[in-house]
Amino acid sequence: MNTGNSEAGDETSGLPHLALESPLRSRFLTVADVGLVRDLFVRCEDYFQILTGAPPRENEALLLFEEGIPPEFDPGVRTIEGIWAGRKLVGLLDALRDYPDDRAWWLGLLLVDPAVRRSGIGRATVQAFEGRALDLEYDSVELGVVESNTSARAFWTALGYGETGVTRTVQFGDRTHRSLRMMKPLYPQSA
Repeated sequence: MNTGNSEAGDETSGLPHLALESPLRSRFLTVADVGLVRDLFVRCEDYFQILTGAPPRENEALLLFEEGIPPEFDPGVRTIEGIWAGRKLVGLLDALRDYPDDRAWWLGLLLVDPAVRRSGIGRATVQAFEGRALDLEYDSVELGVVESNTSARAFWTALGYGETGVTRTVQFGDRTHRSLRMMKPLYPQSA
């Protein structure tokens, strides 16, 4: 598979970049990219409206880099990757490895610019992410999706993720949601 990447991977985590087909490419993001992430967040206002009932806050992009890691975890287990089409950031993937256990990845956020949704970028990103997790011998990918985000639930279901039966109540801004845990095993299950 052609990675379309000029860099081999992330020096701090040792992870390879996502293997995306050209013209897409991935790059690990840092706080230096906060302006690009802010622009993506503004374009993805619909996501924030579902989650919080409001547009993204001015500091939302900065908070992405400063929050989101359980306190008992080393920051090195987190990866925030930008998905690029040409020179434009069109997507973002935020994930933790070894969470909720040491055989799983937790996909905290997948965000795709509305202008390119339904073009296969989200699916390609997730498949590349799953491929990397499998190459690194992880057993599963897990995530949480708010119940009211029906398009996200349909997307994850179409990619083979199933609800685990675990739910919890989460607060985002002024909105309270029921979050559904979804999981996809990466190895074929024996009968």
